[in-house]
Amino acid sequence: MVLVPWESDHPAIALELWGDAEIGRSQEADVDLVPHEGWDNGVSRRHAQLSAKPSGLFLDDLGSTNGTYVNANRVEPGQPLQLGDGDTVCFGLVAFDVHIVHRPGDLL
Repeated sequence: MVLVPWESDHPAIALELWGDAEIGRSQEADVDLVPHEGWDNGVSRRHAQLSAKPSGLFLDDLGSTNGTYVNANRVEPGQPLQLGDGDTVCFGLVAFDVHIVHRPGDLL
């Protein structure tokens, strides 16, 4: 999966997921969004979680202050949404386009 930032000169974030990855505003997060202006744009320390499952890629909000959105629809904590290729995700005000290179199970 590749996260391509909107309106930014920052490079894309490439992720190889075989389970869960936490997204947030800290070095403890698997994906730290501080280099993508996460500190100033509403990213929580523990903002969201990506989960790679055989049925697809899912995004769940971890109770963030400013919310997680997929295609402008809020992701309610505890109610993961399945991501598709080309979806737009926002962690607070930090937006990315999602590009799925391989889905879980494609390599099985």
